[in-house]
Amino acid sequence: MPVYVHRLGGRDSDGSQAVMGRWTFEAEQVRSVVEEHLHGRVLNATSGKTRLNHDNVIRNDINPEMPADTHHDVQVADEYWPSESFDSVILDPPFDAGQAEQRYGGWHASDFSIARSALEPLVKPGGIAISLGWTSYAFAEQFTDGWERKELHIYQRGPIRPDVFLMVDTKVQRTLGCRPRSEDTEAEQEHLI
Repeated sequence: MPVYVHRLGGRDSDGSQAVMGRWTFEAEQVRSVVEEHLHGRVLNATSGKTRLNHDNVIRNDINPEMPADTHHDVQVADEYWPSESFDSVILDPPFDAGQAEQRYGGWHASDFSIARSALEPLVKPGGIAISLGWTSYAFAEQFTDGWERKELHIYQRGPIRPDVFLMVDTKVQRTLGCRPRSEDTEAEQEHLI
């Protein structure tokens, strides 16, 4: 599994300061990694005001004042969408209760493992989950059977600020694929008779 280390600082391509602040994906280095991995139908489970550059993103945020498509608590997301509804899921809630209180008016997902458990069935086999936080513990660690780590990105924010981890995990296909009988070769069909 590749591990990438990014140093935040300097300027983004638009000239703005390259920092990771309240809205994680405003940092170009983070946004570009996330958008590179999005495919198919996407659930940005804790979107805030973020609008990612992808054609099919459902934006969810628990705060009804955020400009999102839905306002569900991510800890019960599996009650709102059927299993295997998404090809990509993003989990980027406030990393801790203190940050939530200070920056988000108290809105937060208080338990990442509950949120991951609610999002896990929503991802199709072969789909991905992108998680951000203070730790590299994510889908591949919580669900050791059926998930694999594809990439780990570490964002260094300076000597006195903690690093931020971005994990890209893939949901492994759990069943063997079978081709329909109509695709069997003539020799295989004769052998079956």
